Amino acid sequence: MSDTQPAERASSAAPAIPGYQIIEKYAETSRAEVWSALQISLERTVTLWVLKHESAADHGVADHFERVARAVSRIRHPNFVQVIDISRLQDGTPYMVLENVEGASLTATLHVDRRFDQKRAAAIVLEIAKGLDFAWKQCGFIHRNIKPDTILLSAGDAVKITNYNTAALVRPGENPLAYDGGMVVGTPNYASPEQIECLRTIDFHSDMYSTGALFYQMVTGLMPFGGESDQMKVLDLQRSGTLEDPRSIVPTVLPGIVHIMQRMMAKSPEERYAWWQDVVEDLQRVLAGRPPYIPSGSYVAPLSTIAVSGAGAAASEVSPGAAKPKRRIRQTASVSQTPSSARPAAGPGCLGRLLGLAFVVAVCAFVAHQRIQSLERPVAASGDQATLSSESVSAAPDVETVDAAEQPADAAESAADATDESSTSAEPALDPAAGEGDAASIAASAAASTATAPSATDAVPGVDVQEQLLKDIHEALKTRPFSEAVAFAKKTFKENEASPGVDLAECRRIWDALRTACSFEDMLGHAVASSHGSRKMSVAGEEFVFTTTAYADGELIGLAAPMDGTAAKPVRIKVARMAPQEMYDLVLSTAASTNRADLFSRAFLIMKVGDAGGFSLFVEKHKLDELAPFIDYVGK
Repeated sequence: MSDTQPAERASSAAPAIPGYQIIEKYAETSRAEVWSALQISLERTVTLWVLKHESAADHGVADHFERVARAVSRIRHPNFVQVIDISRLQDGTPYMVLENVEGASLTATLHVDRRFDQKRAAAIVLEIAKGLDFAWKQCGFIHRNIKPDTILLSAGDAVKITNYNTAALVRPGENPLAYDGGMVVGTPNYASPEQIECLRTIDFHSDMYSTGALFYQMVTGLMPFGGESDQMKVLDLQRSGTLEDPRSIVPTVLPGIVHIMQRMMAKSPEERYAWWQDVVEDLQRVLAGRPPYIPSGSYVAPLSTIAVSGAGAAASEVSPGAAKPKRRIRQTASVSQTPSSARPAAGPGCLGRLLGLAFVVAVCAFVAHQRIQSLERPVAASGDQATLSSESVSAAPDVETVDAAEQPADAAESAADATDESSTSAEPALDPAAGEGDAASIAASAAASTATAPSATDAVPGVDVQEQLLKDIHEALKTRPFSEAVAFAKKTFKENEASPGVDLAECRRIWDALRTACSFEDMLGHAVASSHGSRKMSVAGEEFVFTTTAYADGELIGLAAPMDGTAAKPVRIKVARMAPQEMYDLVLSTAASTNRADLFSRAFLIMKVGDAGGFSLFVEKHKLDELAPFIDYVGK
């Protein structure tokens, strides 16, 4: 296990690094030593992370250390400590240089305060979630060691995530655990069950679990399973044990906060929040004095490390306004006429019926008022999404960056499409202030919402439910960023698995294809980089001849020669910001891989641009039977 140890436990000599004056070593981990140093040229204090000699001797580990450092250097986010340089010592040992952050670790702060006010803790978790969400979307980054030691707090509780030496990058066709030497990476008291079991399917949900454990500690003052000294026992408890209900420790803890913790620390990744954005939105609601969203009126709490007193306690104590109706395919039931002879005997008299009708009308009016007040889920108020397009393009000094249009195709679309829930809700999207407007404005808002968010819930009477489900998923794949379309499909399958008329076997095959497919940018980047020679391509309407030298971290690196015959220039092209048609035109110049993840990705790109003939031929040629059900819908 990886844990930070005090500097006194190490006695290695200070590294000699040109341009830096070593001040002191103040910590070390199982893989690296941490030094404070002065960057002489800029007269500023920095932090050096130097890989230990025994780790550096493994070339795979050393290369992985550099690869992670390079990826993190491109994560420009206020909640991440910035990597400002990467290099190697004379003996080949890699190191990274991080900005120096004035402040204290969360460990030191908790040592003084013991526990935080629940709103303060929620605000800190909110910032951690924003940072990890951005990093995951940027480069598939997972930290794998979120704990008090790796979170820094500066003035005003400004949050910074640090310590990247155990991080991994989740990329298609690569094993994120390849350089762990078969060891469990992380800290037992915060490690997720899948992290402990060394599952290769690990993703950002593991960090979500660890952040939930940190949330629990900040609110209760107790380290998760901190009373157990046997670390192997702690690992066992993370997989099958439970923590005491936070309200039995701090009675004033809000039910909404308990609900968020419980979902973040669900034993199974599938039962945690689907995306970091969902965590962000629920935390924002709690901080605004509103309850979090409950997935459905018949919500069943997940099997979680957080024990809740009484069945469904967290859900039952949340306001009914927080519940979202579960999306189901609407069935077309035949109405049978009951013969008059078989009808039940007459009920109460006229007065009784009138009183009953008045009661029903009053209840309906109250329910309608409550739904208008609390129906719509607001999009998180985060500036990160708005600035993503400008920050996602990184250019080295003296290297020109070829930029795509302001509306990217697959990586960062408009904020209105940023969350699956806000754009796929089965109910009309109402502005919170719409209740004060006239009926026409509310109707217009509802019409606009349903027009932009087709779903299986809106099935046309008489249409086969499986056909409607396929149409909805095809529409999502055609109009949304691929990652959001996959999330939409996952929820649609899960929420309709019990609906009559749904072909579960076909749905499972389609889902297997969706989760196997790699991102468009990785499929295209690797295809272009592995193809030899130059090719004509277009980005944002600008045509040039491109000669590829490499593909790394979502960027095609090479030389671009303008069509006017002027000299070629070195460029980095952010593939995610190319339009789908530009990607498709470029991919046609490359040979198809035999890798199934690449083949599925290429097929979904053909589907996105609407090439019906090309899609049908590609599916048949490569025997992608999982996608055959979509042949009738592509291009329509």
